[in-house]
Order: sequence, then structure tokens, then C-alpha cells
Amino acid sequence: MLNHGKKDIMSKSSRLLITSGCSFSDPKYTIYKDHNIEVWPELLAKELNVELLNVAQKGASNDYISNSVMDAVVDNLDREIIVCVLWTGSNRLNFFDVDGHVLTSNSESININESLRLRHKALRDYMLTNDEFWDENFDLRAVNFNLRCVWRLDNFLKQHNIKFYHTHVYSPCAGIVWIAPYYDDDITENQLLEQMERERILIENTPKNRYFSYDYFKSQPYTKNMKWTEDVSMKIPNNGHPNQKGHESIKESFMLLMESNQLPYDGAHMSSMENFVYD
Repeated sequence: MLNHGKKDIMSKSSRLLITSGCSFSDPKYTIYKDHNIEVWPELLAKELNVELLNVAQKGASNDYISNSVMDAVVDNLDREIIVCVLWTGSNRLNFFDVDGHVLTSNSESININESLRLRHKALRDYMLTNDEFWDENFDLRAVNFNLRCVWRLDNFLKQHNIKFYHTHVYSPCAGIVWIAPYYDDDITENQLLEQMERERILIENTPKNRYFSYDYFKSQPYTKNMKWTEDVSMKIPNNGHPNQKGHESIKESFMLLMESNQLPYDGAHMSSMENFVYD
């Protein structure tokens, strides 16, 4: 355990920690209850000795994450707020803040009433039956949309002079190229090569995006997922979610961000602090 000097960072009074994310941050997610896992927002609040308002929701998109934090901040402007956000993958949609849905053919809507579910299904069916929807322009649009969500929240919090720390469970580029519906079938060698080239182009162009900033990627390169996602010792067996060790790792990433204050990016590789966090 790192020596964080937590009393120097925050003291419990009118201070409020607001967190958001998807199922990786949601204590109500069933599998955490089944395994008696304490999620990273709760761990972080205890370490900082502050009150917690966690608005994370399973299946949430980055659009929902950004909006949920903005709403929580507006409702608590009389408090001394600090915000920590764990951004999710770019392949998710938000329907009026009531739905989290992953853009794959075998996923289902959650947290949604029947009327909205039917409209949602119609949209999903359209997307899944139109191959032109999934071209290289879709890749760029998806990343642009998600970076805009980060940019929107970042600027909102700066306007309110609120401390904001964020990291990405998944790279904004991760998975976007590979969610086309024909991957439910066998992929040909030519398709594989084409998609690998699309992914290369997407990664290469992401830093040129109007909403991109290296400041958003202080705990990891923009092309990388969090380290626990590839570490079986940090995941619940036969499940993609972090176990207790994984949640401790996420919490440590936020603590390092708070302590370092600024993690410079030199355009080629991250600082030694980042290498410690990621590697």
C-alpha cells in the first residue's frame, strides 16, 4: 500500500467525492454483491475520509457518465467537490439518461421501460442490418463523440473550479473497429487485415481529433486499457469485471493522480509515474 498522506489531500467536512462510471464502478452490480467486493469509489472515499456520491450505473455510456456527474455537481454546488471518473468503452449509447447499451448484436437493453425498449430495438436492428453503418467513418465518429463527452465534462468542471481526476478503463479506440455485426460469423483473412488497417488508422488519427487532449490520459496512453483488464489475478473468475484486487488497483490509480497533480506527456511516452501506474 502506498503512503498516500490522505489527511493532507482532503479532510472530512463539507467535502464531497462524486464518482461515476459503468458496471466497473457500480456497487449495485450483482456480481460484486455475490463476491462481497467493495468497489473503488467506496475504497477511495474511505481513503480520503470524505462523503461519497457515486452515480455510476451498469451498462452506462460515456455520455451518461458525463451527464450524471454534471447533474450531481449542479445539485451540490454548496459543497467542496472533487470528481473522479472511470470512463468506459466507446461502443455504448445513452437514451435520455435511462439506458446503457453496448453496441453488439447479442447485448440487451437495461434500465429501460417497454416503450423505449421497442424504439431502442428498432434502432439497433437498423444498425445491425446496414453494413455501410459500420465503415471507417463510423470509427471516427464514435471516438469523436466519446472524446466530446470527456471534453464537455472537463470544461464544465473547470468552469466551476472543481478538482477532476479521470482515467479510462478502456481506450477510446478499443473495440470500435471490431463491433460490426458480421463478427458474429467467421471472419475471413481479408476482413481481418482490413479491420486491422482500420484500427491502425483510427489510433493514428485520434490525437488529431478536435476534442483530444493528452491531459485526459495521465494514467495510461490513449491506446491502452487499464492494466487489470488483462490481468486474470485482478478479475472475477470467468468474468470481465475487477475483483477486490482489481478495484484496489483502480483506487490506487486515482490516488497517484491526486498526489502527482500533473503527469506530463512528452508526445512520445508517458512519464515514469505513468509507467508505474500502467506497467
